[in-house]
Amino acid sequence: MTSHLSPAEDIDALDGTLSSDRKAHLDECPRCRADVAALAETVRDLGLSDVPEPSPLFWDHQAARIAEAVAAEPAQPRSLLPRLAWGGAVAAALVAALVLFVPDRAPSGAAAPGAMPAVALPVASADVESDHAWTLLTMVGGDLDEESAVDALHPAPDTVDEAVGELDPDERAVLAALLRDGLKTRS
Repeated sequence: MTSHLSPAEDIDALDGTLSSDRKAHLDECPRCRADVAALAETVRDLGLSDVPEPSPLFWDHQAARIAEAVAAEPAQPRSLLPRLAWGGAVAAALVAALVLFVPDRAPSGAAAPGAMPAVALPVASADVESDHAWTLLTMVGGDLDEESAVDALHPAPDTVDEAVGELDPDERAVLAALLRDGLKTRS
């Protein structure tokens, strides 16, 4: 037994473009014939069969009018909120990395039990000194004690969700790739 016609196939039946096997089903199925008949009646009632096709030039002129209207629209200023949210998230991630990867300082000078050893990252000093983001991070977080840094890592409820929700599909793809790469390095 074949399945009933889909709404798209009902329209194909009205247009006379239904495939032969589906046409055979339509000829045998009272339910599908009734659906197509009801659709044909609706089309007749609306008078849709008498609508002429627009001139081929219509679409060219329509595209030009739309382009002119878009160009005439004033540009909407982009909000700084998403950028600030991302900047805060990056700063929080850096502080988290510092808190997690810098070992606790034990009073005896020995490493605290369970502390991870410090990882020395190769950094060219000229790059760090010229990096404005690093300068800002050290100015903002330089005086933070560990407890304040941990408190700073707890964003307000829904802040991250809102920031991710404002991303366009390309930005979400980049974020997903960064997260996948970050998870691969940890495992």
